[in-house]
Amino acid sequence: MAKQVSNLSLESESIRDVYAHFGLALYLAQGLERQLSQVLALDGDTSHITAWDFDARLAENYQSTFGDLVSRFSRSHSTTSAELCQRLQRPPT
Repeated sequence: MAKQVSNLSLESESIRDVYAHFGLALYLAQGLERQLSQVLALDGDTSHITAWDFDARLAENYQSTFGDLVSRFSRSHSTTSAELCQRLQRPPT
C-alpha cells in the first residue's frame, strides 16, 4: 500500500490526531456503556423473562448515565467482579 503524501500543516495534522484520538475514546466509552446496559438487563431472575421485559430493561438502562450504570453494576457484582468494579469507578489515566 502506497503512503499518501499529506499537504497538511503541522498544526492541522496535530488537530486531526486530537480528533482521531477523541473519536476512538468516545467509541470505546460508548461500547462499554452499552455492554453494561446489556449485562444489567440480564441481572436478577431471568428464568421467566420475556422479550418485552428485556426490551423494557434495556430501554431503562439506555436512559441511565454511565455513572449510574457503574454504581448499579458495582452493587450487584461487587463480590464476583471486585477488580472490574474498582477499575470502572476510578477515573481514566
